[in-house]
Amino acid sequence: MFNLFKKIITNNCKISCLLCKASCSFFAKLCTDCISSLPANQHACFSCAEPLTVESTDLLCGLCQTKNRAFKRSIVPLIYQHPVAEMLQQLKYSQQLAYAVPLAHVLVKAICHRYQQDDFPEVIVPMPLHDKRLCERGYNQAGVIARHLSKKLSVPVKHRLVQRIKDTKPLLNLSAKARHRYMQGAFQAKQSKFKHIALVDDIITSTASAETVAKACQKKGIERIDLWAIARTPKI
Repeated sequence: MFNLFKKIITNNCKISCLLCKASCSFFAKLCTDCISSLPANQHACFSCAEPLTVESTDLLCGLCQTKNRAFKRSIVPLIYQHPVAEMLQQLKYSQQLAYAVPLAHVLVKAICHRYQQDDFPEVIVPMPLHDKRLCERGYNQAGVIARHLSKKLSVPVKHRLVQRIKDTKPLLNLSAKARHRYMQGAFQAKQSKFKHIALVDDIITSTASAETVAKACQKKGIERIDLWAIARTPKI
């Protein structure tokens, strides 16, 4: 009875939108106008989700046409621009975990659309933080997103399937090639019974981290790694 009462109260509860302060539902956290105005990654490379100028769900970017990616597909529905950039920064650095709710909702919709003719991964694996960084921050933003996805998709989360064993520094000033080289040996995967996983991150910039994790997983018997993230940095 208490749970039913709580559900009724929660469903009728209105709060202020995190962005514009208009009224919105407790579960959404953003009003419908703000959700619809988020910068969409409409025409993206099927493999790495880099924004493309041509409308097609099957096209690959120039790099993916020549490179055999360790992950099979990427689903990244938004562009890392205002207000998504600020929302992810607040989630990542300021403990504003509420921003994960609407962003994960957008990602869930994109995932369900893309997997209509395909099986979901067996487990969701958050992009791991080094233990030192995790202690400093207190949480892993990718893990927060993964928990929301797990609840909506009924796919379990495995937090320790992959570990970050190298405390890497920010890669902002490195080229894509230098990023891939620098990330070598940064992750270690456990031997796994799973054959198909989804790697979840908040932002994808060069795919260097995702590529390194995916290769580490393949060495441990995982055959297929899909990449899910909230936002992709715009092509420069």
